[in-house]
Amino acid sequence: MFTKVNGFISWLRSLQWKDIVATLQSVFTVAAIIVGGVWTFFLFIHNRLDRPRLQITQRISHIPISNDRNLLLVDEILSNPSSVLLDLKNGGVRVVQIAPLPAAARIKVATNQHLVDSDKNKAGNVWRIIEERHHVWDVKNQLEIEPGETDQLHDEFVLPANIRAVNVISYIYNPKEPALAWRAEEVYKLPVRRPLKCKCIVPSDH
Repeated sequence: MFTKVNGFISWLRSLQWKDIVATLQSVFTVAAIIVGGVWTFFLFIHNRLDRPRLQITQRISHIPISNDRNLLLVDEILSNPSSVLLDLKNGGVRVVQIAPLPAAARIKVATNQHLVDSDKNKAGNVWRIIEERHHVWDVKNQLEIEPGETDQLHDEFVLPANIRAVNVISYIYNPKEPALAWRAEEVYKLPVRRPLKCKCIVPSDH
């Protein structure tokens, strides 16, 4: 026993201060790395940085294509502000008629009844859904967005010229929580326009 103690004391005496300081510095460095890693992981989970996020920005325009039709152009800019890869599976675009008021909505207004919000009327029993376009992405048709990157979707809808306002609703389901969806919507006004003038060439008698 005394031999071991004396040996340990002799080993300590043989060490120089620079060796002791270097050893302690290594120990503290390793401890700091471990503590920093644990703290970073805690913040990552606590702030939900491991969860996917998506921002949808709509760009809507239209083109008159005939005397009784407009072409509605919907571009969706998809941005990934999260720290994880977005592997999107499905979503869609819904175009809801706002003006002129659909018949069911006119009845509710005339009888002073509450109008359900147009973006929540998925069944179309109050507001008229002009068209809904569904998107599905799978292994053959993937839509993946890296962190900090963007992508773009494009849809076109033919509308009757008497439609003066629509609510365009874009939605993409969260691949981690399919019951939830990221959304964006905009009420877009189409101006009342005059009939298109056709420049016709009248055949001559020659």
